[in-house]
Amino acid sequence: MDEWVKVDLHEVEKVTWDVGLVRAGVGKVPECFLKGTQDPHVTEAYDPNTMLGALDRVRIAEGYVLDYVYAFDGHGGEPFLYSRPIDQKPLATFDEFSRHTGWEGPDMLLGDEPTPESSRPYLQHLSFSNDAAGYLQFAYFVMLARRFYLCWHSDYNERIFLPTRMAIERVISERVSWWKQIDQFRLDEIDPTPMVALGQDRGIVKLFNYGDDRGFTFLSIELRQPNELVGLEDEVILASRVTRFY
Repeated sequence: MDEWVKVDLHEVEKVTWDVGLVRAGVGKVPECFLKGTQDPHVTEAYDPNTMLGALDRVRIAEGYVLDYVYAFDGHGGEPFLYSRPIDQKPLATFDEFSRHTGWEGPDMLLGDEPTPESSRPYLQHLSFSNDAAGYLQFAYFVMLARRFYLCWHSDYNERIFLPTRMAIERVISERVSWWKQIDQFRLDEIDPTPMVALGQDRGIVKLFNYGDDRGFTFLSIELRQPNELVGLEDEVILASRVTRFY
């Protein structure tokens, strides 16, 4: 891998803003999903292809679209994404999704994006540009594409990406109830600007982020061309002091 380089601040701000607008427009979980409906095409639900419209360096192969089925088990609910030919009938149930992808779940998204290939059937027809901005955008897509309509336990382990000092201050004021002045000193030396290290056909993106369950961490996301998530690794900067009651 080459040395770490900062992603252009203009690119960071643009991607963060555009992705934020998409996520802000998702809305609440449709009531029918919480009553057992698994087919998003029976209601006016969120279209996951909207995310691709915010990422100009991530593309889906011509003739393909992203789609999903929804699964709710009484303890949590979440979408399960896949890609399909645009003229192919959408899957209507999780059982169909399981047969189509080989995923035996549904295991709710209690941790980060899982690593087996069968768990990422929505990435196989995607590609992204082989530069720092492309890796940044694909990292955002991998980490956020499935994080919509999450219900109860499935919404644990949320990550809020914090690419600027302003973003850090905002999340502290709005989300971090356990904050103490001594914690400020530990974050003052942090540069939250996203970093990328590139190799011939792979790269690592490092993103500063906050989650109630982890606290403040640097997340390293290793990616490989043309569309593979290789692995995730967290470096905890300031551990959370949130207590969960399950």
